[in-house]
Amino acid sequence: MISPLAWLMAARDLQWRWRRFAIGAAGISLAFALTLLLSGFSDGISLESKQTLRQLRADGFVVREGVHGPFTTTAQLPVSLVDQVRRQPGVKRADPMVSVRHTIDSKPEVDVYVIGTVPGGLGSPHPTKGRAPARSGEAVIDGRGQRSIGDTFELGGRRFVVVGLVHNNSVWGGVPDIYIPLADAQDLLLAGQPNATAILTTGVPQAAPAGTRVLNFSQALDDLKRPVANSYATINLLKVLVWIVAAAIVGSLLYVSALERNRDFAVCKAFGTAGRDLVAALAIEAVILAAASAVGGLGLSRVLVGLFPSVISFPARTVLLLPVVAVLIGMIGSAAGARRALSIDPATAFGGP
Repeated sequence: MISPLAWLMAARDLQWRWRRFAIGAAGISLAFALTLLLSGFSDGISLESKQTLRQLRADGFVVREGVHGPFTTTAQLPVSLVDQVRRQPGVKRADPMVSVRHTIDSKPEVDVYVIGTVPGGLGSPHPTKGRAPARSGEAVIDGRGQRSIGDTFELGGRRFVVVGLVHNNSVWGGVPDIYIPLADAQDLLLAGQPNATAILTTGVPQAAPAGTRVLNFSQALDDLKRPVANSYATINLLKVLVWIVAAAIVGSLLYVSALERNRDFAVCKAFGTAGRDLVAALAIEAVILAAASAVGGLGLSRVLVGLFPSVISFPARTVLLLPVVAVLIGMIGSAAGARRALSIDPATAFGGP
């Protein structure tokens, strides 16, 4: 139970040093905003990958044996295997797909992830604006591709016209998807060979033709996110470092405050104030500082998110976790000031100036 004295001491100190605490809260808010943006970037990679896979509307992915998955290889399958896959138990439909990273040659030059599919088949996009590609030379592109319906662009020396747009269909931190007819993708990427990099299926095949393997949705998602696995590890490390910075700011503020209040703490001890009340007062200040910074960090992250070209996602779990982490950081940061307060000798209250 926190005593009224602890609340009073905390309130008076916050009132007296409000400018210092406001500056500290601004710095901690920035740290919290950065952690939210890092988490949002990490969650955004998962979100965009799932949306890309959902646009394909496939349950299973048949790829060449020995490769990790359909999105991180250019190993090819003959399109003639599609008929065999369609006859496999559990398969309702099967269509070939060609996918690879490429670059739009005409300005503005943009890296894109090309997905070639059978018009009207599995993988053929459902645009949010316009229509799906139906003829050679037509394309649907994500909004991050910096194109509008009716624009033309060159891809691998071939000219395409944008007939539709999709939203948040990208991979690997904001590389926009572009959907073109399968025949165009084969001409562009496979020298016109009647091959595919994967066969999409409705229903997961219970067996695979010789020389192939079958992946489900979850395995395909892991494959799509695999190129950015190191980015995930880096983001998690950066988040920990930023949390440490935030705790250090709280600790330094309260430690300096405790140094300036040596005589105050000594007087309190001399008059019988319990050490737990001094510790509680500092803890209250730390929690209030951290909580205010969490609110500021949430607001600041919303302002800064528009500066990032990649998908930034703030799921509820991330937003709800921030106040909890903020309070823990506040408690950890208050330890330095609390230790200083407890070490003060009450006799110093009667010393000279």
